Amino acid sequence: MPTTPPEPNLMQQFLARLPESQRPFFRTLAGTLPQGYCFDEKGISVRPRGVQSVLSTQRMKPFCTPFHVKSYVKEQCGSGWKSVIEILNPDGELIECLLPWRIQDGKPNEALGVLADHGLRILDGYNKLSVLELIRTWKVSARELEVSRFGWTPDREAFALSSGRVLTRKTTKASYRFVGIADGRQIGSSAMWKESVGRLAIGNPNMLFACALGFSTALLPYATSAGSTIYHLHGRTSQGKTRVLRTALSVWPKIGDADKTWTATINGLEGEMARANNHLLGLDELPEEPAQDFGRAIYMIGNSGGKGRSTKDGTAITRQTWRTSVISTGEDSMAGTLKKLGKPPRG
Repeated sequence: MPTTPPEPNLMQQFLARLPESQRPFFRTLAGTLPQGYCFDEKGISVRPRGVQSVLSTQRMKPFCTPFHVKSYVKEQCGSGWKSVIEILNPDGELIECLLPWRIQDGKPNEALGVLADHGLRILDGYNKLSVLELIRTWKVSARELEVSRFGWTPDREAFALSSGRVLTRKTTKASYRFVGIADGRQIGSSAMWKESVGRLAIGNPNMLFACALGFSTALLPYATSAGSTIYHLHGRTSQGKTRVLRTALSVWPKIGDADKTWTATINGLEGEMARANNHLLGLDELPEEPAQDFGRAIYMIGNSGGKGRSTKDGTAITRQTWRTSVISTGEDSMAGTLKKLGKPPRG
């Protein structure tokens, strides 16, 4: 049961002395903090007897810095439950932390370490486990489904961009949260893209192809054909191949500042392909003398899956898979490059 809300004038006075960016956080904290606790801008305290309001005028020593539990997240199969905790860190920033119930209940010290990594400070060492008890007793109504890889979810109700943003259908009732590493950056808006890229591509077959290829990868799961495809642009230097590649990639959030190339190891390329699931991967500058495993890399891409692996005890590791397209550039053709390696193309 939440603590009794503070008097409106007290809450207004409290919020007035806070930065505007923190006010929604503390409003939520005031409305959801469980019975028996109170808070101020320094942290959360055990509420003394006789105090009814969540805001206390008494000077009390908080046992931890401010936080609140936003939602519960689970995998689509129903397991892997986690708490989404919003923490006010020492720099005044609001940081979200995903705390698995597995360690929250089974490894309390590890759970406290995860919270500390995200900026939560334990201010009273004798009451450090009170933090986990408070998290357990928090009444949380919001539920989310976990998304751990880019692209479409298995039920095709949501699509995770490499920026971590999850798009859903208008008819989708569930909420989704991306929990992987999202290092893509959205640059501008769709309106800006239409004006700065799309409009300029009109009448240019190469640029129109690039734009169409960029958008088409999100539709691959709906196609009947299997496998992934490499679209290789080859010819002399300074003919605009890289420009076409960058135009195609402009459809999606930008990852890193440098163009990706074919010089990556096959294991590194496998990871890049998995991260590009239902997106588009660009590989610039196919070298004249590629690595000996170049042929294996091509067929691995086309087979839409990496190598099967296992741990030292023989336990199988989940095989990385993808469904996507690759746009590639180089002076020589793929067939010509394979012939140089003594591996004529097949299939």
